[in-house]
Amino acid sequence: MDVNENIFRSLGGMEGRDVFNYWRLNEAGKEHWIEYWKAKGFGSWEEWRKNYATEFKLWEREWLLCRILNPLGNIPFLRGGPLRSWVENYYRGLSAPTVDWIVRENIRVESNPAVVSIAHDFPRNSFLTGLCTKEGVRIIEGMHRCCAAAVMKIQKAELDRDVFICLASAFEEELPVVGGFTAD
Repeated sequence: MDVNENIFRSLGGMEGRDVFNYWRLNEAGKEHWIEYWKAKGFGSWEEWRKNYATEFKLWEREWLLCRILNPLGNIPFLRGGPLRSWVENYYRGLSAPTVDWIVRENIRVESNPAVVSIAHDFPRNSFLTGLCTKEGVRIIEGMHRCCAAAVMKIQKAELDRDVFICLASAFEEELPVVGGFTAD
């Protein structure tokens, strides 16, 4: 898969299990995610997240790990992923709005406690996940971090950390809207 070398620096290929492990590193131990999956009736983070991995064909895709060049300049122009809660609450009928649009058009996003916290102390070694589509790169994991980067750009803040993204091709696909899973 070719990537725009003005935005991404390719670091090599990877497998779906590697991507899932980055998801685990990003989320599994965080208290708000533990409360979330437990409230949905799941017995573990893995049990909950495997639903997303399956719907997005995580295990079947060929993945490329990239470093995002100029993260505050480029992340805001990535596209919102087909994630049910984001689609229903923030996209206002658009199928793939930019992260910048999502933040600028939804005051609740800019003031979201998770977004505010991340913008204040952006995590080191952050790994996003995106699918390359006809609309652009759609984020399937890492929306709060992407929105925090867009907020930081608006606030003219600096980001002195590398941000990475796991990318796979989905050009020929109609992506499903994913989310709202319960253990029942």
